[in-house]
Amino acid sequence: MMKNNSIPWQLAIPPEVFCEKAGIDLYDYYFVPLKRLETHQRARDYFLRTFNHDIGNYVGSGITSYWNATLFGAEVEFKGNNQGAIHKRVLESVDDIRNLIPPTPRDIPNIPRYRCLLDQHDQMVGLVKGTGFTASFGAFGFQGPFTTATILRGSDIMMDIILHPELIKELLEKVVQAQCNVMSFSESEFGLKRTSCGMGDDYAGLISPDMYGEFCYPYMKILYDAYGFESRSLHCETLKRGHHKYLNMLKIDSYDPGVNEDLSIEDILEECPGMFFTYNLFTVRDMVNETPEAIRELCENYIRRGTPGIMTEITVKTPEENIHAFLEVVRKYEPREERNEPHNERPEDFLPKD
Repeated sequence: MMKNNSIPWQLAIPPEVFCEKAGIDLYDYYFVPLKRLETHQRARDYFLRTFNHDIGNYVGSGITSYWNATLFGAEVEFKGNNQGAIHKRVLESVDDIRNLIPPTPRDIPNIPRYRCLLDQHDQMVGLVKGTGFTASFGAFGFQGPFTTATILRGSDIMMDIILHPELIKELLEKVVQAQCNVMSFSESEFGLKRTSCGMGDDYAGLISPDMYGEFCYPYMKILYDAYGFESRSLHCETLKRGHHKYLNMLKIDSYDPGVNEDLSIEDILEECPGMFFTYNLFTVRDMVNETPEAIRELCENYIRRGTPGIMTEITVKTPEENIHAFLEVVRKYEPREERNEPHNERPEDFLPKD
């Protein structure tokens, strides 16, 4: 396939890498607003100085992945210098679904996790004055309803969808209602009107395409149709051939398959004709463990094979020379009319601004 002379790219940089470069603990990043601002200031200086790459001046509030489950009582636990993780399964029995109540928009600020984040945001608004940085509450984004349901119920959901399908559909309906209520709250609280819908849904591809059509597609469609007026994006690292027809039905216009060994560029081109997607260099396998020469060849190979976009997410201890190698290649194909400056949240967590 001929090379495309215009390839959008992204270098995704998670908070743990910002903290590594700033010399600040991840726990402080999430719980001490001043430390969070210092982290972004130092990390921005580092990436400009080392790679001539601007990570931007946006400082969000620190919502982590899988946050939607905390709306129903799941707890995020931070240990040491590690990302927060859900450690409490809410639904011990499938029958517990009947008693699950979605929080109303009025309930949202009283949920402990959100009260903490809202208070931190208020502090950050004051801290950024005169710094050149912008404080935004950030990622009141979307998570795939099936992914949230899986976090709430655990791996038992894989059997529940066979033995108790109607109860799982009730759970999915409640998850969607909670997400809509969060959007209502955020629109009222921050004066934002959602016109785009980006969704992270890493558990969805663990079920078959037929099951995806029954337990994922209808509930995702509600959210995309309600909020995806201008754009619709999806990040899912588990989809396989056969799942993609639903992306076309959902009118997804930007798809990130993440680090997915089950999908090739050719698979996506065939099953999602005309859809923009980013093909990823793997975070550890490639960016940490390969040589700069191998990184350059991988990038050129993906572009030759026709990927419309290319990205990678780095982690701590990624060799600088490998990041240089990635940037060296992708900058050759960068669209002339734009400069890629990735924000500091994961793609599926980004809150678009009017």
